[in-house]
Amino acid sequence: MRPAHFPSEEKQRFIAESLKEAGQTGLDCGLRNVPASANAIYSTADIFYCLEELLKQSVPADLPFNLIATDAHGTVLTVIGAQGATQKRIQRVESLSLDLCGTNAFGLALRHGVPFTTRGEENYLALFRDRHFFAAPVKCDDRIDAAIGYISPLEGDFGTTQEWMERFILLMAANASQEIESRREHSELWVLRAYIERLSDEKAIFAVGPNGWILHATPAAQRMLHIALTDTSRRDHLVETLLPEWNDFLHRQSKQLARKETLAINTPTIQARAEITEVVLPNKRNAGWIVELTSFPSAARTGLRYDFLSLIGENREFRRCVNIAKVVAESSSTVLICGESGTGKEIFAQAIHQAGSRRGEPFVDINCSAIPRELIESELFGYEAGAFTGARAKGMKGKFVQAQGGTILLDEIGDMPLEVQPKLLRVLQERQITPVGGGRPIKLNIRIISSTNVSLEELVRRGRFRSDLFYRLNVVEIMIPPLRERLDDIPILVPFFLERFRTLLHKDVRIVSDEAYDLLCAYPWPGNVRELENVIEHAVHLAEGMMIERAHLPEPIVSGRELQAARRSCSGNFINTLDEVEKNEIIAALKHYEGNIRQAAQALKIGRTTLYRRISEYGLLDDIQQFRKDPI
Repeated sequence: MRPAHFPSEEKQRFIAESLKEAGQTGLDCGLRNVPASANAIYSTADIFYCLEELLKQSVPADLPFNLIATDAHGTVLTVIGAQGATQKRIQRVESLSLDLCGTNAFGLALRHGVPFTTRGEENYLALFRDRHFFAAPVKCDDRIDAAIGYISPLEGDFGTTQEWMERFILLMAANASQEIESRREHSELWVLRAYIERLSDEKAIFAVGPNGWILHATPAAQRMLHIALTDTSRRDHLVETLLPEWNDFLHRQSKQLARKETLAINTPTIQARAEITEVVLPNKRNAGWIVELTSFPSAARTGLRYDFLSLIGENREFRRCVNIAKVVAESSSTVLICGESGTGKEIFAQAIHQAGSRRGEPFVDINCSAIPRELIESELFGYEAGAFTGARAKGMKGKFVQAQGGTILLDEIGDMPLEVQPKLLRVLQERQITPVGGGRPIKLNIRIISSTNVSLEELVRRGRFRSDLFYRLNVVEIMIPPLRERLDDIPILVPFFLERFRTLLHKDVRIVSDEAYDLLCAYPWPGNVRELENVIEHAVHLAEGMMIERAHLPEPIVSGRELQAARRSCSGNFINTLDEVEKNEIIAALKHYEGNIRQAAQALKIGRTTLYRRISEYGLLDDIQQFRKDPI
C-alpha cells in the first residue's frame, strides 16, 4: 500500500503522466458531456446515502465552492454548494474518472489513494481549465470506496479559505470512511441475523453484504460455490464473480422490479436454482441479501422424460423452433406450442420447463379434451369441501395449485369449453384462482404453456374460442413442422429409434434397406414422429436378421392406401424456392429410375438427404408412387 502522502514532485509526475496518457488514448479534451461508467451503476447505494447525508449535515448552505462526492469508479454521486458556473458544468459531467474525464484531482486521488490538487492546465478537459480541483480518497477496509473534494474558480486569491477547505475535505474523508464502515457493520449484523434465522447445516445458504462481498456461507453453500470462507478470506469472494446472473438481478432491483427473485445458475461448476431475498433495514434501505441454492434435480428424479437433447433433427425450420424454445426457456413468458398430433409438443414443453429457473419444480399437464365438460373447471381450479354433490370431504387442489412454483401445460387448449374460457382468461390476467365453491383467492406463481393441434385463429373466427384468451396465450408461438415437411430428418430419426428399440427388445437389427427407406420417405406420416417411432418399433419386432426390409413395415406404408388426398393438399403448402429446371430434372430422374431414391440421387449427384428435402419442397410425394413398377 502507498504511503499516506506522496512528495509533491511525485504527484507532479503522476499529473504529467496522466495528461500524456489521456492524449495518447485519443480522449477529446473538448468534451462538454461525460457519461458515467457502466461498471458501477448498481453497487454504490450505501456509499451514496452515507456521503450525501454527511455532506448535507456538515456543509453550510452558502458555501462559495462546490463540494463533490464520487464513488470508487469516479461516478459523481452528489454536488453541494454554489449554484454558479461550476455547478452547471459539473451537472453535465457524470464521471470524473481518468478514463472518461482525463486528468483531474478526483481521478488521481482514486487511482493513487492520496489527496491531489489540479489547477488550470493540469485539468485535461478544457471545460475545467479555469478551475481549481482538490480531492481526497475515502478508504474502507484498505480499499478505496469513494472520493470527496471541491471545485472552485481558478482566479482570485482565497488564501486561508482554500487552506481551510483542504483540511475540511481531509477531515470529511476520514469521517466518511468511519461512517461507511459503521453502516456496513450495521448492515452486516442485519444480514447475519437473517442468515442465522434460516441457518441449516443441510441447506446451501450464504449471506451477501450491500457491497457484494460474501459474508457468511454454510458448509453446503461453500461446497456448491467451490469456496472456503475463513476469517481472513471473508472479503475475498464477490458474488458477481461466482454467479454471473447477479448483475442482471441488481439491475432489475435498482429499478424496483425485484425484491425477491429466483435465478437459474448454469455455469461449468454450478447448476442450481438461487432464491435471493433482500434484507432491508428499518429505514427501508438495503442491508444485503440472503441466497439459498438448490441443486437442479435430474430429470429422473422429477419424473420428466424430456429435455432439449430429446429434440432430434436438423431440419432448418425444426431447429428454428428449438432455438425459439431455448430462448424463451430463460423467461417465464406464456408459450403457445402449435403442431399436428405426434409432432412433439409435450417434448417441447418439458424441455422448456427443464431448461428454465423452474426446473425441479412441478410440471403438471392436463389434456383439455380428455376431461368431461362438467368436470374441467374443478380439475383446473380445485374445489372446497362440499362444493357439490359427490365432492371429496376435504376438497381438492386443482391443477393450477398443483403446479405452484412450476409449469402447467394446457394440452389441446382448443377443446377448452367456451364457458370456462373467461375464468382461464382471468387466471392469466390476475395470476390467482378461486376454487369452486368459494374460499379465498390463491395467488399463483406458475408458468403457463399451452399446446394445440388445431388453428386457434380459425376457432376464433368460428366463435368457438375467445380472441382475448387467444392473444393472452399467444405471447410466444412455436409452430412445429409436421414430419412430411422435414423428410430430411428421417435419416436421422430412423437410426435414433432403431438403436433405442433394438436395445430395448434385445434384437440385432442395425440397418434399414434402401427400399424400406424409400417407402418411409414416400409416406405422408399423418401421425408424424410418434407414428414413425411406432413403425420402427413394429419393424424391429418383425425383423429376423440385421436389416429392416420392406416386408417388416406396416401394411399401410407398403400398400400406400393412406391419405392420397392429404399428400396432394400438403404439396400445395410448399413454396417453390428453386429453379423450375431443377424440379424437372428431379422428376425426370425419379421417372427414369422408377422412383428409386438412391439411384436418382446418384444420377443427380446429390445426397439422398438432399433429394428427400427437394422432394418434400416440390411436393413430389405422389410422383414417386406413380414412377414405381408396382404402383402403390
